[in-house]
Amino acid sequence: MFGLKPSAKHVRRAGVFALFLAAIAAPLGASAWQGADWTSGLRWSDGREVQWRATRALGCDGSNVELRLINNTTSSGDVNLKDITFQCTRPSTFVAPSRTIGTIAPGGTYSAPVINCACAEKGGVKELMSVSVDIVRGDNSETYANGCSYKGGYASGARDGRGVYSCPDGYRYEGNYTAGEINGAGTEKLATGEVYTGAFVNGERNGLGRMTYVDGSSYEGDYVRGKREGTGTQTFKDGSVYIGEWKGDRRNGDGAYTTGDKMWTYDGNWLNDRRSGDGKLAANDGSYTYIGAFADDRRTGQATATFSDGRVFRGTFVNDQQQGPGELTFKDGRKITGQFLDHRPNGAAVEVGNVATIDGTWVAGLLQGKAVVQYQTGERFEGQYVNGKRNGLGVDTRRDGSKEECRWVEDTRQPQCTRITPDGKRIEYRSNGRN
Repeated sequence: MFGLKPSAKHVRRAGVFALFLAAIAAPLGASAWQGADWTSGLRWSDGREVQWRATRALGCDGSNVELRLINNTTSSGDVNLKDITFQCTRPSTFVAPSRTIGTIAPGGTYSAPVINCACAEKGGVKELMSVSVDIVRGDNSETYANGCSYKGGYASGARDGRGVYSCPDGYRYEGNYTAGEINGAGTEKLATGEVYTGAFVNGERNGLGRMTYVDGSSYEGDYVRGKREGTGTQTFKDGSVYIGEWKGDRRNGDGAYTTGDKMWTYDGNWLNDRRSGDGKLAANDGSYTYIGAFADDRRTGQATATFSDGRVFRGTFVNDQQQGPGELTFKDGRKITGQFLDHRPNGAAVEVGNVATIDGTWVAGLLQGKAVVQYQTGERFEGQYVNGKRNGLGVDTRRDGSKEECRWVEDTRQPQCTRITPDGKRIEYRSNGRN
């Protein structure tokens, strides 16, 4: 998704070319003066070459050195020579002062004497030890062998100030340079189409910036060494938005994420682009709120879930699903404690209400099998349930100690029932239905 620092083929430092010409020993006897042949010094891949020769043209036998710079590039500028060191025939070293020898045009050749008579009393020049060549350009342009080009400011032979660097593959940078490096504010368009506008340090995105991606997504915020780091806002292709902390080009730390349809918002901790740690997940219509633990982008651990109808669940979540022990409280004060699945009692559980306490087994929120209902009036029911309704044999125990055995179908008493008196007598009778 994200564009990186330009490759080496895109970033080429112009500037000071250090030429170490030591060991180009040229004893300058009488024959050396005949023809004054040029000696090749150093060549660069961009087409520059430095040559040198000894000459007596300026009046001091055996002491004068001339340098020639051949420029086969498209750039031009003043040529400065510095750090010029000579060795005389009789052991002695002479360091010449730095100087500008003139302006060299693209494809041109410029030569100039470097020193006159410095070694005249020491047998003449024996060897050119070293020299540095500095091409100082003004606002100019260069085109390189790879087809890339630069146009802009120079200082001390290096790109400096405002400039534009572009390549045939579509890469383009326009902005500030310092000492040959991209530094300061600029706009970088990658060959892949991504565009970054913002701060740079030594050729890398560093500081505040904005990246626009080819799919329409974008990031605006902090960068450190080419990566999103600090705080920033990422807007994704589907319209979802993340606002928060970044580290290592990923969401790390505290942040808020809203889905593209604006239906859900997560606000909490992130680890490597995934929800991890404590957080809050909420439906923006108020229908559901989860506050608790996350792991690997899923609800996992202890949490509290709140529903729009007033239900509040406190319990365990595993792999983005509620399961395990918990407690469900209703708006009317009822409370169920036990085993749950998807916020509904599932397994052994006890419901405590305003009218009765139910101890039984639930499946998907409905009583199944044997259950005991203890009413606050002191009465009690014990029997079978199917899908939350009384089905099968059931026994009601009254406050006076008597019992009534009836068969139930879909929560309705069947006609034939048996009453058992406190002293154990059994009396058959016809019931009137539910009561």
